[in-house]
Amino acid sequence: MTTTTTAIRKNRKQFSIAKLLLEGRAFLALVLIIVVFSLLSPNYLTWGNLLIMTSHVAIYALLGLGMLLVILNGGIDLSVGSTLAISAVFAGFMLRGVPLDLFGVTIYPSVPVTVLIACGIGALAGLLNGILVAKFKIAPFVATLGTLYAVRGFALLMTGGLTINNLSGREELGNTGFEWIGFNRIFGIPIGVLVMIVVALVLGLVLGRSK
Repeated sequence: MTTTTTAIRKNRKQFSIAKLLLEGRAFLALVLIIVVFSLLSPNYLTWGNLLIMTSHVAIYALLGLGMLLVILNGGIDLSVGSTLAISAVFAGFMLRGVPLDLFGVTIYPSVPVTVLIACGIGALAGLLNGILVAKFKIAPFVATLGTLYAVRGFALLMTGGLTINNLSGREELGNTGFEWIGFNRIFGIPIGVLVMIVVALVLGLVLGRSK
């Protein structure tokens, strides 16, 4: 009886370890990559390099946090990259000036207004996906694939396939500060990383404290 119980516990333990390795394979792969590159270069595992890599990853991490909610509910969204692009394109166009030919003036929105409008554009794309999936019962894969091409096409049409440059703004126009969001640091940590951390903490509280 004791031998049988010990064998069952041993099998359960082995199964748990195997399950842990299977579920954590992405994290283990990340650890392996860090170890290998740390051995290859003495500059890899340094504070400055970690901050640079984290600032580059922050944008995709924010997209991943939003995608987490979608996947937890059994859905998928293929249009997040294109939605990011169209939001950025709108932000760039607004910072460079919105011409109102009817009145003969050009409006230069401030950076907070530009950020809010750009986020609103992304929210509208998400709302469109939600309507297609929830109201019209279109499969999320198909709906978001269509949104991906539509949104990406619109972004390319607005820019002509070119990059929008010169977003530093001018003080007399009141549209400066956009570069501060992307390149400045608080306590030595990039702004994007701080935004990512705040969003991750809020999302963790929402998932852990609510249904």
